[in-house]
Amino acid sequence: MKLSKVGRGEQDPRDFLARISRDRTSSASQLLLQLIRSLRGIAAGLGTLPVDRRQEEVRRIAQNVRRAQPAMGAFQNLGWDLSRLADDVSLPRKWVPRFRACLARWEREIARERTALVRAAARGFPAGQTLLCMSRSQTLVEFLGALPPARRPRAIHVLESRPGGEGRDFARDLKKLGMRVRVFRDDDLGAAFEGVTLVLLGADAVLPDGSLVHKVGTRRVAGAAYRRAVPTWVVTGSSKCLRPGVRLPSPLPPLFDRTPAKWVTLVWRERGRAKPMIPVPHDGE
Repeated sequence: MKLSKVGRGEQDPRDFLARISRDRTSSASQLLLQLIRSLRGIAAGLGTLPVDRRQEEVRRIAQNVRRAQPAMGAFQNLGWDLSRLADDVSLPRKWVPRFRACLARWEREIARERTALVRAAARGFPAGQTLLCMSRSQTLVEFLGALPPARRPRAIHVLESRPGGEGRDFARDLKKLGMRVRVFRDDDLGAAFEGVTLVLLGADAVLPDGSLVHKVGTRRVAGAAYRRAVPTWVVTGSSKCLRPGVRLPSPLPPLFDRTPAKWVTLVWRERGRAKPMIPVPHDGE
């Protein structure tokens, strides 16, 4: 992709995508916003190319976006949008403004999701819960931070989430909000579940069948909650829910796993109320 000339002072988008692909500690929401801001710089480079080259470059950008974080639903959905743009050959001279418009639309949708999730938390989250969480989710930080005092959890248990250990960073984020937080080793799951009334998770992707893709270890936690009759709720925006026809790689990258829908009690999206998931059998479950 010969788009390194993205403007004085701006980074080479190829280098930025490579850094995103190596990131193992930032949340999916943080990575997505960083990606969109970086892609803005590519638009100027597209405009300098001959018209007959732009389709090839847009298609390559779409592929690189999907490869950057192949287990994250928002990256796959954005890549799919850009692929559709590349495939529309009816107005090639409008690819650059449409590329910019696509990114602007995504940025607006992400902001809308986050605002709506925060409002939903303030309205309807049940009071007096003792939560178990894992990994690091910016969506959960904002969601829990929006709770009025009467709805705040009694306590939050957080698994350290190795190998990256980002659960400890998540715990620090929550403590800054005044939450009562205790960190547990991943192998101390029994102790981590003591007194827990609700498992609350973020998501990297939600598949159409209701299964959840998230940091490795999520499946183990949700399975343990299912056996203990502790509900598991997922808080996520619609941008992470895979659209029909969009697929994740199989097998998943090593640091992710898939949790079957039957272990997920509710998915809380930005529509203002929790959405029940329909259990779907999976081979080998």
